[in-house]
Amino acid sequence: MFSDIVERVASATPEKPALVSGGDVVTYEELAGMTAHTFSYLRHTGVKAGDVVVLELTNPVDFLCAAMAALDVGCQVLPMPPKLNGPTMAQILFRCKPRLVMKQLHMDSYRGGKKSQSGTMLHLTSGSSGAQKIVVRPMENLMDEASGVAAHLNFVSEGTRVLAMMPLSHSFGCGVWRAVIYAGATLYAPLAQDLGARLVQLRAALYEGMDYMFGVPYLYKLLMRHWVGPSFPCGTRCFAGGEILREHVVREWYRATGTHLQQEYGLGEGGITTLAAPYSPHNSIGVPIPGVEIRIEDEVGGYGELVVYRKGAPSRYFFGESPETFQEDGGIRTGDLGFKADDGYYLKGRKKDIIIVAGMKVVPLEVERAIYTSFLAEDVVVLGMPDDLTGERVVAFVTPMYLNGEVIRQALRRVLESYKVPREVKVLIEMPRTQSGKVDRAALRSRL
Repeated sequence: MFSDIVERVASATPEKPALVSGGDVVTYEELAGMTAHTFSYLRHTGVKAGDVVVLELTNPVDFLCAAMAALDVGCQVLPMPPKLNGPTMAQILFRCKPRLVMKQLHMDSYRGGKKSQSGTMLHLTSGSSGAQKIVVRPMENLMDEASGVAAHLNFVSEGTRVLAMMPLSHSFGCGVWRAVIYAGATLYAPLAQDLGARLVQLRAALYEGMDYMFGVPYLYKLLMRHWVGPSFPCGTRCFAGGEILREHVVREWYRATGTHLQQEYGLGEGGITTLAAPYSPHNSIGVPIPGVEIRIEDEVGGYGELVVYRKGAPSRYFFGESPETFQEDGGIRTGDLGFKADDGYYLKGRKKDIIIVAGMKVVPLEVERAIYTSFLAEDVVVLGMPDDLTGERVVAFVTPMYLNGEVIRQALRRVLESYKVPREVKVLIEMPRTQSGKVDRAALRSRL
């Protein structure tokens, strides 16, 4: 149990910082006490093991206390991403029928009581390419992820500082904070929800000197745009996850900071799975963390679907949809295509995103990389759309707005086969994004 770890660290080093957020420093002793009092509050309000508890808490301190306390009760804990749109929120609440929705932290004056081992986390998938699903992740799976990340990155070293740039409620953010707690390290998390204020807090944290930082590629691009200079702490190991890390982002980050930006690969269904090494090729997702096995299945033409195995792997979505994702042998079908090399794993793209043009396969990632390497665009997304003649056609969405779609098409004709060249290039002011900062592919499809 994560609260047990907090209590052990608090007993040994009560003044050790557990969480730093918005200028506030919370020690392990304080975090243990707040979590225990929140646990008591939940018990006294009648919340029982198996009940769904929804967390709408944007303050990182409140969120951590409530999440650990609800897990101790044995609840099914559903963190809600900030800024989730109203209709989506209403639909989720209607279907989940939560016993309690926590919008602010409550604590009882008492503390204590028997903890349950049956708590689960309910993680929302990103919904970047379709409807969001809710993954049921048991405690064994959460602990396995936390121990694997902590061991792989050596979080256990004294005084380790970890900066989580993304909201802690997201699957990626949850994986980071659980690993930090597991190792008894110190977590830095911005408090502000406003993007400008959030960047200011990130800058302040970086000035203090971080050992590790995690975020989606979009946040790294914003940091480069608004602030990164020669004062960037060169000892920080930087990881980007949530979507494929583009070569130009890696190159620009290194040019701006002198540090290597590395790929994290994971999924809502199984958590953080691989982490790339500092000098891995930009398109490598690295090697599995301890406790994780990856197999390549249904291999054709040198690549196949990645299937992830780890302890306590989820066996279902909350509402029972898409049962084919979870195999009887415990494997989780990721839907990602890739291959294994001597230095780790590499992605080719999403299985369902493969475009079939007159019987010929087009991998969107290949077309996107061709556009990026021509230095013609800042953001690129390639999709397949229905076509009466060829079955599907290739469509590219690009930013910034001053780009010329026909110029891009002409450049691609020199490096790609004709059937891979986008039939249309849509130039946008900005890319639509989900709450986690990932490109919202479903929103792009709705524009056509």
